[in-house]
Amino acid sequence: MAACAAWGVRQSRGQKKEAYLRDLAHALTVFRGWYTAEDVAQVVGPDATAVLAELVDASLIQRADGGWLRMLTTIRAVVREARAPSEDVVRAHEAWIIARLQAMNDDFLGMHPRRAVDTCLRLLPDALAVFDRAVEAGRGEVAGAVARTVNP
Repeated sequence: MAACAAWGVRQSRGQKKEAYLRDLAHALTVFRGWYTAEDVAQVVGPDATAVLAELVDASLIQRADGGWLRMLTTIRAVVREARAPSEDVVRAHEAWIIARLQAMNDDFLGMHPRRAVDTCLRLLPDALAVFDRAVEAGRGEVAGAVARTVNP
């Protein structure tokens, strides 16, 4: 499986961008559920969005209706086994999920409850991953922020 993931990165652009695409694939393993290109820009950086399509074309990222993206669990496990995302990406992911959950709560309370339900289902794996990671690391402020946005 690792060879297939590596092959997908190589095939997506050739040697010139292979290292960047590999780094991006490792960074994207921080996401557990669905995300958008805008989410990737917030967590990984704005340059990442320019090459997302190459990872989709290489079948490393799946695209769904509405612009949602995700890395399949098996692909994520293989890519992450080689190298986990950087601490900066992990921290950016924490801030991102808290902000997305807060916006989702606003939708629940406002005029867009249906959109909030859809968003909730797509973000739940990331919310749980951030919460669990924060608890394990003894970072109560992060775990508390996630818990407060899910249950205000």
